[in-house]
Parts: sequence; structure tokens; C-alpha cells
Amino acid sequence: MEYVPTVADLLYALTQYDGKSQYLIERIEINDEKNKIIHRRAIDGDIMKNQYKTFASTLCVIPKGNSCCVVKISLEYEKMNEDAPEPHQLLQFGLVIFKDLASHLSNVN
Repeated sequence: MEYVPTVADLLYALTQYDGKSQYLIERIEINDEKNKIIHRRAIDGDIMKNQYKTFASTLCVIPKGNSCCVVKISLEYEKMNEDAPEPHQLLQFGLVIFKDLASHLSNVN
């Protein structure tokens, strides 16, 4: 049975970020299966307490040919202050996850 997240579902993550364990709670705001778009917004977590006022991501899967897709990821964020870092480490973390996912999917037949 495949689980498809629905709008308003909460996603919880505990991960290593910036050299320490951190948590993040996100709410799915859009899950458009027809257009293959998921939009998530962080509602709580370590980065929301000391780095960003808002943090959201949109993931869009664009089919390209028979067995290939392009994934477009967009981030929207507002820093708490000018000293808060750009989210480069979050992008790198996401890239590792997507590379692992792509490797897994390419081996599934």
C-alpha cells in the first residue's frame, strides 16, 4: 500500500544540520498529483526559532520522455535577521536525499 501525503499532513524530521541534531515540522499545503507539485511550509523547528521567519519549499516533477523526469525545487524564506545564513546547507541536504532517491528509483524495475 502506497502512502500519499495529503494537504494539512505534518511531516516531522530529525536530522544533522549545521553540525548538530535539529528538528523540523512541516505542513503540506499543496499536493497536486495531476501536476506533480508538492508545496510544504515549515511551521516549527530549530531553524524557525533562530534563523528564518518563514521557510517553504515547492517540489515539481516534470516528465521528460519515457522514463525520465526533471525535479525542480524552489525555496521561499525570510531570514530572522541579516546574520542568518543563506540556506545552502539545507539545499545540500536535499540534494543528497534526491540523489539517493534517484539511485533507488533507477534500480526499481
